[in-house]
Parts: sequence; structure tokens; C-alpha cells
Amino acid sequence: MIVTVLAFFLTLGVLIVVHEYGHYRVAVACGVRVLRFSIGFGRVLWRRQPRPDGTELVVCALPFGGYVRMLDEREGAVTPAELDCAFNRKPLWQRALIVAAGPAANLLLAVALYSVAHWIGVDEPKALLGPPAAASVAERAGMRAGDWVRAWSSDGSEWHDARSLTDLRWQVTQSMLRGEDIDLLVSAREGHGQRRVHLELAALAAGDVDAKTMQRIGLGNPWSEPVLGEVKAQFRPEFVNRIDEIVVFHALDEKHIKSIARIQLGLLEKRLAKMEIKLEVSDAALTEIVSIGFDPVYGARPLRRAIQTEIENPLAKQILEGEFAAKDTILVDAVKRKIVFEKAVEKAAQQTARRKSAENKP
Repeated sequence: MIVTVLAFFLTLGVLIVVHEYGHYRVAVACGVRVLRFSIGFGRVLWRRQPRPDGTELVVCALPFGGYVRMLDEREGAVTPAELDCAFNRKPLWQRALIVAAGPAANLLLAVALYSVAHWIGVDEPKALLGPPAAASVAERAGMRAGDWVRAWSSDGSEWHDARSLTDLRWQVTQSMLRGEDIDLLVSAREGHGQRRVHLELAALAAGDVDAKTMQRIGLGNPWSEPVLGEVKAQFRPEFVNRIDEIVVFHALDEKHIKSIARIQLGLLEKRLAKMEIKLEVSDAALTEIVSIGFDPVYGARPLRRAIQTEIENPLAKQILEGEFAAKDTILVDAVKRKIVFEKAVEKAAQQTARRKSAENKP
């Protein structure tokens, strides 16, 4: 907190000094006598005047601005010998130049700082990935925690270096918006054992990029080493001695989420069994529920809401409308990423009809 406050005042001080110095330098260049160069307002903390007829340099208590006081007949008497040095006696273009010099100096400072930052460069994390989100495109493609993406290709023949994690995410996003798949050249964290990974982004068909879309892609956060050894470095021995055990919580993967989903659906099956209705959920429907109800931040917490929204509520409505009744077996499936419900008898009849149709074709 203290460092942040000090950095704020330092930055503000630099801006004020550069701003007022712009006024000062142009005023001197135009032949205007500058009486005082002040940084801040209020009570004077420091004052220096190198020559009796020179500019008084002042630092005041409130560092929220500054000013340059120039010789001006409108603010006091001016001797005839100094009339040529008065601000109000200068031509309009010179006065305008003096006034505009402060903002212009800040603009030049910004250009200089951005140029230096561009020349020096900005450190960015390399494309070393953490664990991919469960049930995401990256996980299905076989990406693992600690994978280092070395290059990418949109056509599978021309490869481009992945300069950083930001560059990789940008290229993946652009490929998704164009409706194209992308190939990644991936190695282990140490840089050996290269392999090729194909991300099927065309199936996402997203017109806009949001957090949900990036979750479905599944490129995780940057890889970070375990920091359990930092506990002793960060806490006093008296506190560390009171710790009985250190428990590491790992991110849930697709297998864990599916197990939780099966448990939740099992509770629904028991409730329907009391109504003499049997429920069967296909693997496709289970996978779709997992993709909807899993969040890398909240884990499996949204899963219960997804089951209620996608299965329980629509199914309850159809039961109330008489589409399903006692003794029915309801099949839950996913067709084109949409949860659908069918009776087992109707499903079997449809399969039989399709099989007979295929047999009757010449």
C-alpha cells in the first residue's frame, strides 16, 4: 500500500515538473521573465533563488499541481526597463505558445516513454500452459499441464513461432472467429518430445469471444511451479509449527466432473422411480451437461444448476403435459448440443424403422 502511494506521488510529481517546465522553457525562449517556478501549492517547504534577478524555485506542501508566475502588468507594477519582458506585452502567438507548451511537454513525455518501452520490450510469459479446462477442446485434443506450445499453423504446412502466451491466445482466437481449426506444435516443459496437437475450433462457430467461449477452448493459465516450499519463507516459525498438514487442492478434471454429474443424476433417478418412471442418460447427454455445468473458477458448483435447467425443469414440464407417465422409460440424449427426451419404446421403433428402410434400399 505504501509503495503504491509513493509511486502515485512520484508519477504525479514527474508530470507536474515536466508540464511546468514546458511553460518555463518556452517563456524564457520568448523573452518573458519568469518570477517563480512552483511545484505544488500552499505552504512553502523549500525555496531557492540563484540570482536576485533570477527565477525563484519553490516546492510547496500540496503536490497536486504547480504554476509558473511570469512578469505581467496585470498582476503588479512593472518598471519601464522590464516592459519588454512582460507576458502581456508579447504578441498573441507567443502567449498562445507559452500556454500550450505545458500540455505539449506532457505529450512529448508520453511519446518518449512509449518509445523507450517499445525499444526495451515487454516481458511476457512464454506459451507454457497450466492444466486445460475440463471437457474443453484443449483437453479433448490431449493437451496437458506443463505443455509448451512452440509453434502454430492454420493450414498444417506453414508454421509460425508462438512468441508468448498472449500471442498464442490471440492466434487461437482469430482462428476460431474465422471458423478454422488450428494445429499446435507442443513439447514438454523442458523442451523435449515434440508432438502435434489439433484443436477443432471450427465446431465452436462463435461470432463473439467471451469468457464462456475461452473456457470451451480450454487454454489454461500460465504454468506455475508448486510453491509449498514458500510457506516457511513467508510465515514465522511459530505459525508454521502449528500447521498439522498441508493439503493441496487440485483442479477437477472431466472424470471427476462426470462422476459428480452421475451422482446428481442418480438422485433424480430415485425421485422418478417413486413415480414408476425410469430415467436413462446417454454418454453424449452426460458430456453436454458437464460442458455446460463446469467452470474452471467455481469447479463443480454450477453443475447442479445445469442439471436442473437442462434436464429437471424441461422433464417436469413434459411430465405435467402428459408426454411421459408411469411405467415409461425416458431416454435423455444430446443432439447438436441440445438435450432431448424420448420414450424408450419410441426410440426402439425409430431404430427399427431406420433399419428396415436401410434393408429395403436396392
